[in-house]
Amino acid sequence: MIFNLDPILAAAQPGDTIQLERGLYTTLGCNTNPTPDGQPLKPGVKLIGQGDQTVILSIRPMDESQPDSSVILGTGDNVIENLVVDCGVTLVPKRKRNGIYCREKGNTIKGVTVLRPHGVWAPEFRESFGLCVQLDDPTSSILNCSVLEPIGNYQTMIQGHTVTGCRVIGDYRTRDELGFRMAYNIGKSKDSLLSNSFAAYVTSAVYADTSLDGATIIDCDFHAVKHGLYLNAMQPTDPTQALRTFKRVTFKGNSVYLDNTRAGASGVIMEHIHEAGAVTTKNCICDVLITENNFEVLPGALAGDIYAANVGSQTPLSDVSETLGISKVRFLENKVDPRMKFRNARGCADITGTITQQIKFDA
Repeated sequence: MIFNLDPILAAAQPGDTIQLERGLYTTLGCNTNPTPDGQPLKPGVKLIGQGDQTVILSIRPMDESQPDSSVILGTGDNVIENLVVDCGVTLVPKRKRNGIYCREKGNTIKGVTVLRPHGVWAPEFRESFGLCVQLDDPTSSILNCSVLEPIGNYQTMIQGHTVTGCRVIGDYRTRDELGFRMAYNIGKSKDSLLSNSFAAYVTSAVYADTSLDGATIIDCDFHAVKHGLYLNAMQPTDPTQALRTFKRVTFKGNSVYLDNTRAGASGVIMEHIHEAGAVTTKNCICDVLITENNFEVLPGALAGDIYAANVGSQTPLSDVSETLGISKVRFLENKVDPRMKFRNARGCADITGTITQQIKFDA
């Protein structure tokens, strides 16, 4: 059976539970503007399906006459559970389409699969989100979900404060194309958690370029990725740009299998550079523990240097502090593929541990 989801969403009152049946539900979704043009989930509404037998399909045209959109838009205290969301993209368009995007707080997404989210890199940089709840909200979570078959070249597949038991599989065929594809975004959070999750064929399994204070990434498996954990504390040339400070990050018990065909691939990469190449005067990465992980490279010839830890800063070591540069990084008790290298560019980072003697050169 094919049903129209939009009148069902319109009829629901705040706090209602919508129990979807087995079948296909179509929707026009909502644009990404502050005032949505479609039918969002009202506050407190629960949307419950029958697992893979309940599919929500976006039928919004994908052309330049249409705005960026989300198939399902949450507005706070929503529960979305046990269903499939198909973003409906069949060609390579110029607009982005999110799967489920939840605004406000108190949202839970559980047992959901999102298919074909689409994002566009240059020139407009339209980043799409497969599944998104607010990063700074400890009451929101994404549990036992999957994002599959992404289209385009600029995506965050899953973004949330607490993410457990999830799976992201990118597109192997486009992994080297221009753009950026991240499985899990942990930035803009405090004491966030990513655990027991999987990612494959993405640029970075875990990524952050907005400030965070406390993040734990534990017991995850990342296959054929370019980077395992990527902390990007770049200082933009725009002086009004927000600070990028990363503190209290733990990366523990993960298995990272790097793509041997991608030069510069890194188990952990931390960058504290100036966009214009000048000496950095703000931003920091401080108190990072990398321990009990397994870092390996997929079998085959290496396309170039591949790193277990790849650290770069433009703040002289003499100026490094807890608020500037890279400090208090500990690389302890990790298993490392002997083909991997270690890099501390210009020797500017304060990094210690079992590989201290190996991190001495500027590659």
